[in-house]
Amino acid sequence: MTRLRVERSPRSGQDIVEIAVALGEHDPRLIDRFFEAIERALDLLAEHPQAGSPYHSIDRRLGGLRKWPVPGFPNHWLFYRPSLEAILVVRVLYAGRDLQAVLGEE
Repeated sequence: MTRLRVERSPRSGQDIVEIAVALGEHDPRLIDRFFEAIERALDLLAEHPQAGSPYHSIDRRLGGLRKWPVPGFPNHWLFYRPSLEAILVVRVLYAGRDLQAVLGEE
């Protein structure tokens, strides 16, 4: 299979930085670990875009959205849309949030 291009929405980049900062407040070593885990997840998804689970929602705007846990950070999820050429990372979110509400804002 061909490796897809990885595209990130501006909001997903903000999510990643915000989560890394919050994790770093507990343990500064988590910052680098989180960034590395994000990159590992994106590498895997670029090779296997259907690996993530479909995100089921009654909101039709969220159709085609998939989710994948950040390796080593099981309470954090990548939400993305695969296409023929790329995967678009829409958001990276803490699983304890109201995901339906947050994703519906996109």
